Amino acid sequence: MEKQTNTADMLDLAVDYIKDLQKQVKVLNDSRASCTCSAGKLQSQYTG
Repeated sequence: MEKQTNTADMLDLAVDYIKDLQKQVKVLNDSRASCTCSAGKLQSQYTG
């Protein structure tokens, strides 16, 4: 990455990173929702 990155480029990178994190959270939530183990059921009690 260049030493001098303008604000727009930094914001674009931040937005892309946040979108990627949101996708990861969705995948984890979806896999937790389909979990049939007792640990998954216990975890859902604590996270709502």
